[in-house]
Amino acid sequence: MARIGFITNVSADVLMLEKAREPLKNIGLFIYDLKSEVDELREFCANADIVVAKLMGGKDVFPVEEFHRFLVENGVHFCPFPTLYEERSELEEYSTVSREDREIISRYLAFEGVENYRNLLLFLANRFGGEDVRFEPPKPVPWQGIYHRGKVYGREYLSRLNPERPTVGVLFYRNWWVSGDIRHVDAFVEEVERYANVIPVFTERNPNDLGSWGVERSVKEFFARDGEVVIDVLVNMTMFSITSGPLGKNRESFLRWLDVPVLQAIVGLVEVEEWEKSKQGLSPVDVIISAAMPEFDSAIIHFPIACKKRVRVGETEITVIEPIPDRVAKLARVAARYAELRRKKNDEKRVAIVLHNYPPRNDRVASAFGLDSAESVARILRRMREEGYAIDWVPENGNELIDRILSEVTNDQRHMTLRHAERMRKEVELNIPEKAREEMLRHWGEEPGNAYVLDGSYLLPVVQNGNVLIGLQPARGFGENVDSAYHSPDLPPTYQYIAFYRYISEVFRADAIIHVGKHGTLEWLPGKGFGLSENCFPDICMDVPHFYIYIVNNPGEGTQAKRRSYSCIIDHLPPTFTTSDLYEDYLRLEKLIDEYYEATRYGRGEQYRKEILRLAKELRLSKGNEDVEEIHNALLELKTSMINLGLHVFGEGLSGDELVETIVSILRIRHGDSRSILEVAAERLGYDLSLDNERCVEVYGKTRSRIVEEVMDACREFVRSAINGEGGGELEDRILDLKEKLEISEEMDWLMKALSGRYVIPGMSGAITRNPRALPTGKNFYSCNPWEIPTPQAYETGKRLAEELLDRYVREEGKFPETVAMVIWASPTMRTHGEDVAQFLYLLGVRPKYDSIGRVSGLEVIPLEELGRPRIDVVVRISGMFRDSFYNLVELMDDAVRLVSSLDEPEDMNYVRKHSGDGEVLRVFGDMPGAHGAGVSHVLENGNWESIDDLARAYVKWGGYAYGRGKYGVEAEEEFKRVLRMVEVTVKNEDSQEWDIFEGDDFNNYHGGLIATIRSLGGNPKSYVGDSSDPDNLKVRSLEEEGKRIYRAKVMNPKWIEGMKRHGYKGGEYFSKYVDHIYQWDATSDIIEDWMYEGIAERYVFDEEMREFFRKNNPYALMNIAERLMEAAERGMWNASEETRERLRRIYLEMEAELE
Repeated sequence: MARIGFITNVSADVLMLEKAREPLKNIGLFIYDLKSEVDELREFCANADIVVAKLMGGKDVFPVEEFHRFLVENGVHFCPFPTLYEERSELEEYSTVSREDREIISRYLAFEGVENYRNLLLFLANRFGGEDVRFEPPKPVPWQGIYHRGKVYGREYLSRLNPERPTVGVLFYRNWWVSGDIRHVDAFVEEVERYANVIPVFTERNPNDLGSWGVERSVKEFFARDGEVVIDVLVNMTMFSITSGPLGKNRESFLRWLDVPVLQAIVGLVEVEEWEKSKQGLSPVDVIISAAMPEFDSAIIHFPIACKKRVRVGETEITVIEPIPDRVAKLARVAARYAELRRKKNDEKRVAIVLHNYPPRNDRVASAFGLDSAESVARILRRMREEGYAIDWVPENGNELIDRILSEVTNDQRHMTLRHAERMRKEVELNIPEKAREEMLRHWGEEPGNAYVLDGSYLLPVVQNGNVLIGLQPARGFGENVDSAYHSPDLPPTYQYIAFYRYISEVFRADAIIHVGKHGTLEWLPGKGFGLSENCFPDICMDVPHFYIYIVNNPGEGTQAKRRSYSCIIDHLPPTFTTSDLYEDYLRLEKLIDEYYEATRYGRGEQYRKEILRLAKELRLSKGNEDVEEIHNALLELKTSMINLGLHVFGEGLSGDELVETIVSILRIRHGDSRSILEVAAERLGYDLSLDNERCVEVYGKTRSRIVEEVMDACREFVRSAINGEGGGELEDRILDLKEKLEISEEMDWLMKALSGRYVIPGMSGAITRNPRALPTGKNFYSCNPWEIPTPQAYETGKRLAEELLDRYVREEGKFPETVAMVIWASPTMRTHGEDVAQFLYLLGVRPKYDSIGRVSGLEVIPLEELGRPRIDVVVRISGMFRDSFYNLVELMDDAVRLVSSLDEPEDMNYVRKHSGDGEVLRVFGDMPGAHGAGVSHVLENGNWESIDDLARAYVKWGGYAYGRGKYGVEAEEEFKRVLRMVEVTVKNEDSQEWDIFEGDDFNNYHGGLIATIRSLGGNPKSYVGDSSDPDNLKVRSLEEEGKRIYRAKVMNPKWIEGMKRHGYKGGEYFSKYVDHIYQWDATSDIIEDWMYEGIAERYVFDEEMREFFRKNNPYALMNIAERLMEAAERGMWNASEETRERLRRIYLEMEAELE
């Protein structure tokens, strides 16, 4: 009997081999799928005649070289192959069969099919096993075709389509058809045919000489007739990217040619039962190959319609694809709805526009990061009416929109009147799946609960405007169940929350939903991390085509919206950026410093020096010393800090000074090999910007601050000259390219195309001032390939960030910290390709290893002699989004910690080993499985706390779950606290100045909560903010320094304030949220001083002109600012005078009376 070994990690091969072997009695076949015990493989193969291997991933997934030696020693032939389109020629050198035999074997494997595999086994038995058996040569099997109900068709199938029905195209793998592992395709086709025509096409990814057309030609041949596209939506069941990435060329153009939405139907690699039970959902590999990579194609990510199932076939237990009926049915419905978008007339379409409202207060309606969402929606409505949508009224501007909304509905229970309640009452059937219903019953009681309910009816904040419904996203529920922030990170939404989305879908019958701005709460609801089931709350809410207007510089949270609420992103520009410049007494101080240096040349500087020190002390700029140089440097940093000039309006291009300032902000750092505009301008003016202030005064007779000012003015002139066609030197091409991408916005056009059922192009995401390739906007952005993180460049930046952090601490404390706590999020990881993870690794004293195609393949210990310092113990608090997007990095960081703890090194040079003890070393902590957040922001918003001990209790409850290799969300609160007690340094890095730590509550939620917890546990950490906005000029500031920098550059700066005031209601909303977050940072970290509170009160509450602004635009914001300041005083965070308290109370009561 011939003995044949077959090694493969392609499940279709295993199925075909098992079917092929059934009638063969004289062949002993051992199939090794890389999952069973390798000892069994070695035992069989030691006496085999030949072993064939077909390995997806080649040497990266199987020890080919070692196994080759083993077979040679035993006199066994070996013939390894990659899969068809992998470039892995190195496998050929391990083959021990003739070139002729290898070619024959390769053709059997390439053509595939049960008959070809049966004849392959017969050929191997004859050629290598000495069996006198007959075999047929390799026979071609169709490489592509239209498969429908068991039959294969060519283009003639298209004549069967009913032109009165929409048509859904389906793309799937040829080897599923060849192997017969196709029940999920059959199930999906059957469901789709309830609503539409369907064209199910199987194909190989790439063309070949054997007859494969590849994806592009298959799409063009089977989804079009006479060059005209016949499908209305494409459902893609294949993995990876079909247009770009490691397995394809850049072929985006054929999807643009197709011009239909592409829905990603996931076929999971995990077993169905595992997926059903898991809070993680699908595997980390699924996240990468079925989400991250298809996003390069602008695929709209959905959920698994099938997973794996182990079944016994013959002598072997194999894996087959098992359809998930309810998921199949839902995706079929959603696909049909996308198809209808393309066919319906605009005046028949019904569209819901959802504005965020977090927290659920009247001063924070239409909350959105960097976007004037109110004005944007006013313009969207105007454009929709121009496009023929049935709309009753179009507001003149954003203020009018908000006024109309708040006159009819509200989420703010303090201001909800009986009139509001009567307008908001709606009857809705929820039909919540059983498991989710049980969760809701446990937290909210019987339906409908008591949150936003009146006499059994739901109070839904929706305003109908013809065929457009404008809604305020309901409250999340933590304010309605205030104690839940301490014990229920996975609190389900209220019944009213689900009723809101059910109303949109089932009562209003929306054809599409638009969520406006970063970000809402839908995508963060409890449920699986990725690959949602019918019991996951985002899935319960969302079943119609979904478009999400999102800022381009936040890929992580945007990706959350893509993967957990099935959205197509329409990204938008951030606001215009400029330099902060100096104002009021800071300008006077700068002038004094100029006069001081001028007078010093004549020996008369002392009188100016005294005035400088007096004024600097008054402005709290001096640090108790008498160093004019340091005061100058502090002023320069303030002067050159980047701030936003107001907010972006969706669909609005840049012009005039805003265009110039944004281009200068982008070009002021190096991009690739190009010099920065600052370098070019300084050279033209004859200045050396590397000189410190003292040398500048000595060489040029003026301060460095004045030189930088001259250089910045020159930069603006360069840009203006280039824009006006007057030349721009070596940067002219780049300036004109940016002008083209910024001047004319296509954001609104792409939204209209999306609503018409057309393809939205993909594009990069990121901070445009660090990655201008993220321009232009209007795209369905993508993030990165997690397997490549951290990239070599990111590792070098992260290494320097670690060195800067340690240098700063050593200068201040005279020793190395033993334990550092970091906060790591998904968005910075995506934007920088892993600088934070790299910093984590370098603090430990390890570096990544890379494979031949640039993927991280492992870790390497940096020898202590090279490192030159102790290995720092590092604990990290990751976000839920990081966990869900980058579990490969979670495992990498866990591996690094365990690797370092195992090293045989002195404890004074290896703090991980010193602190490890006898138990498992846990250093990566995050949210409860299925939950997102840190809890502290909810506690602070609700006012449900007395001391930092309460904040710490919430933080530990939300974040006390350990993650790593072989562990997913293990409850470890006590170990989390034990490790945090050792922390001497906390750090969270910011990779751009396009935002700041006061702009969103999550900065304090995670980092501030961390600090509060350590303080509560008896520690007193030094806390820092790393700044890599210019990778060539890294900075590490203390948290206090960073808070004061933003306070001066933005909060108190008339330039920033006036920019915000242009946006009316939304400007007031921004002022209100900044004060909220300043207060919250003080609650956790004690970084806001009395003079800062006093400044806010004077500028925002006591100033008559500002009060008038609030009265006209957003009186609720003034109320909130006054209330927050009073709370700070009442809690002892601000030692305000009784007179100040009384003025605040009086103004608050005046506003309250006006609003009644």
